[in-house]
Amino acid sequence: MIIRNKNNFIDTSKGITIKAQLAFILPLTLSSFLILLTHTLFNSGLARLPDPEIYISAFAVTKSLMHIFQSPLGMTRQTVTSLSNNKADYYKTRYFIIILAFAVVASLAVIALTGASRIIFNKLMGLEGKTLDAAVTMLKIVIIFPGMLGIRDFLSAICIKLRVLRLISIASFLRVIYVIIFVSLLSSFVNISSSVLVGLMFLGSIVVEVLSLLIGTRITQKNRNVSSEYPHPRFIEEKSKALSYRNILSFFSPLALTAYIQTVSMPVINSGLARTQSPEISLSVFAVAWGVGIMVFSPVVIFHQLPLQFSENGQMKNLKDIRKFAIILSSSLSVIMIILSFSNAGYYIIHKLIGASHEISIMSIQVLKFMAVLPFLSVTREFIWGVFMKNRLTKYIGTGKAVNVIVLIASVLFFMSMNFENPALAGIFSIIAAEFAEAIYLTHIYSKKVKQI
Repeated sequence: MIIRNKNNFIDTSKGITIKAQLAFILPLTLSSFLILLTHTLFNSGLARLPDPEIYISAFAVTKSLMHIFQSPLGMTRQTVTSLSNNKADYYKTRYFIIILAFAVVASLAVIALTGASRIIFNKLMGLEGKTLDAAVTMLKIVIIFPGMLGIRDFLSAICIKLRVLRLISIASFLRVIYVIIFVSLLSSFVNISSSVLVGLMFLGSIVVEVLSLLIGTRITQKNRNVSSEYPHPRFIEEKSKALSYRNILSFFSPLALTAYIQTVSMPVINSGLARTQSPEISLSVFAVAWGVGIMVFSPVVIFHQLPLQFSENGQMKNLKDIRKFAIILSSSLSVIMIILSFSNAGYYIIHKLIGASHEISIMSIQVLKFMAVLPFLSVTREFIWGVFMKNRLTKYIGTGKAVNVIVLIASVLFFMSMNFENPALAGIFSIIAAEFAEAIYLTHIYSKKVKQI
């Protein structure tokens, strides 16, 4: 396979260097980090509003409902990068994503613009009074957010295929700048409802990303004197079976199921922690520890793109190099986690920077110590995901995630009965058990199927 970088062509059939893999993954990692940062900034903005607890609660519930609808679109990037190997396949995939985005937005609109949203927020999620009114208003404003998310991830996939990954990082950086400016000016909008402001702040962040990617790809193409028509002429033309919409649906459905299961995993944990002897403490401890931990091993989340992108016509000649990088990356992230949890650095971050109490900080550090094993389990999953996506074996990805959630539920029930002194440990033990079970299943399938690839 020949892949274009900034200055020349790279023959990946001769192997992939650590430097090349780092150059690929760092922009995507930076983008993920910046997006996580904006969610912290959102909370900072909500804290500046009158009655912040109302809007923090309403915003959290609104996002949780919206995520249920948008979860399938979260697999747009993987679908486009996996299936768009020639122009014909590209256009079919693009049309499929457009139809999906329209269906998701239309479904959310039915909920948001009728009395259904108020019923869901009130009867199922327990909101009342001003918090209920705020959530209903926010949901109406962010109706098109899932569609914009699909567009953003579609354009990100294009950037990955064209090897202009810096555009993804730039778009995420501009999103951060937008949120910072919006938050700093929040108190100036005295004539606008706080609920409307929160909705606009959230929706505007994704719009900024989309516009940045649109403009960036246009400029990049213009400077290279190539056609503005997607896909770019450097798209890899692979000899593969003709792609039909049935093929796309068969590929996408397990990924959509996987995305949906991922959205319900954390509520399963929180439901268990809420039933401990000290629910407020256990929920707070786990939330703080998980927030710090996910920032550390966020690079692993997009690792599947490496085997997906750096492979030789489905034969995976570069897997040895990618596995070597996986070991280096996961080991490095685990070392960082160990340093944070076994030194004063983690306590300082949680207690001084985040502002958690001494008790919460100490208990969060205990959770972080066990999180050090997660990078190894996660990188195993992501590596195999990339191989399966490349070879259109996504049905095993969906099954693996089903195994994950089944073990997660069973583990939550088991570990909650242990009555740990630090109840949040039950949450991280459950996640480790679920991730381990998924990794074992995927490794088993991989060992059988990779010989046939």
